[in-house]
Amino acid sequence: MPRPPPSHPHRAGQPAAQPPGSTTPSSRTAGLVAGWWPGLVVFVATLLAYLPAVNASFIWNDSDYVTAPALRSLDGLWRIWFEVGATEQYYPFLHSAFWMQHRLWGDAPAGYYLVNIVLHAGAARPTTIAGYHYQYFTNPPIKRLKSYDNFFPMISAKYYLSRSLEFQTGSNQAISRPPVDSLTGAWLINEDAQLRGCAAQRPPAPSRDVQRRLQLQTLPGSCGHRLAG
Repeated sequence: MPRPPPSHPHRAGQPAAQPPGSTTPSSRTAGLVAGWWPGLVVFVATLLAYLPAVNASFIWNDSDYVTAPALRSLDGLWRIWFEVGATEQYYPFLHSAFWMQHRLWGDAPAGYYLVNIVLHAGAARPTTIAGYHYQYFTNPPIKRLKSYDNFFPMISAKYYLSRSLEFQTGSNQAISRPPVDSLTGAWLINEDAQLRGCAAQRPPAPSRDVQRRLQLQTLPGSCGHRLAG
């Protein structure tokens, strides 16, 4: 049985259709240029903005991080990596970079500033629109929660809720606060907070959810006041 002709036959004198997803060399080059020129603009702007800093001197404790005289030899480089206390803080990669820079331009601040400026300008690519798109939209978002993910909401609630919620829930005690001598009280409020009903026979009802604790007051045997709304 003869096969039917293709719906879109290739005609003489016309370029063959590209398969889906393929690109020509010219389109790839155009894409690279269009994708990199914003980063190049930010790179040049960063250099121009911070270039006057090469004329500055050391500030604050910068001189503490420049390689000390006792660490400027090859033995000093070994001590940077393997001797605790040889440097102010154990940052072996950082102090190794300072060690190499000191062999290039000694105690002159200009060299250190120039390297810093180039490093900052080199990070210009992620600050462009294309860079942000690559960071946040090329991979599915992942939400990573730690034990302090509710720190700010809970510390606000800790000091916002009054000692008595009679007008809202009819309870005679509000959320119990952790001891004032506990610096971790704000972090543990979900575990420590309790709501006591006005019924004497009802024991404290711990809960991990503030709304749930307040709703306990609507159960039979409590004060019977429901939350508005």
